Amino acid sequence: MGRPLLRLSLVSLAICARAQVVAAGPACIAIPDGAPAPVVTACDDGEHYLYTIAGTAYEYDRTAYRAALETQLRDWLRSVGESAEGEELAIEIWLAVPDANPAATAARFVVRAGTGKSAPRFVVFASLHPADWSFTNRDVGVLTGAAGYPGDFGVRVGELLVKAAPGAAKSEVDGFLAGYGLGAPDAFGQGWRVYALTAFAERSARTGILSDPQGAALVEKIDYNHVVEWIAHRSRAFAFIAERSEP
Repeated sequence: MGRPLLRLSLVSLAICARAQVVAAGPACIAIPDGAPAPVVTACDDGEHYLYTIAGTAYEYDRTAYRAALETQLRDWLRSVGESAEGEELAIEIWLAVPDANPAATAARFVVRAGTGKSAPRFVVFASLHPADWSFTNRDVGVLTGAAGYPGDFGVRVGELLVKAAPGAAKSEVDGFLAGYGLGAPDAFGQGWRVYALTAFAERSARTGILSDPQGAALVEKIDYNHVVEWIAHRSRAFAFIAERSEP
């Protein structure tokens, strides 16, 4: 966790307009936006990220913070079989502030890995503090639509929910779905089963299954396993590009 600040300058605590740089001071956001006494602020003074969360202040060296985040993201991408070194990462740092408990403010790291239209996009639900970071699939939502975060919280990595058509044999359903990369299922409840597949293949597999005539006879419903998030104020604090790294 970053070192708590005993005192911040008045400039550091000033509430700045969203994404606007104020002369002689840092760029800040305040949550709730426009509130006379915001419960959370996030500022970038050019050298540090400064967070004030429900009265407690934290300071992080900006370069070190970005480098630690990039390392965690590339490690996670590598863990799911994605190229981690050959792509730039476009990273946005969002804050999610729970209405009922602002002290539980957390980070949402919204990432595009690459530059093409098919570049993987995802959001990591994590702590603000680098000492807490160790990303796993359960921390990540794959963004499959055009809305992007926070209009879309994403879907679980490498999972699809399937309800077999009435009377369809399980072995026949599983064999058909295996042709689209879906592995052995687990029960999910109310007739649904959750199938594992390659990360970031969720959308293409679902589209293929829905358009396959054989699928209509074997699959009653197929859906993503959607991520659900609690009620909160959500604001983008910072953004940066992590350039391509060498293997």
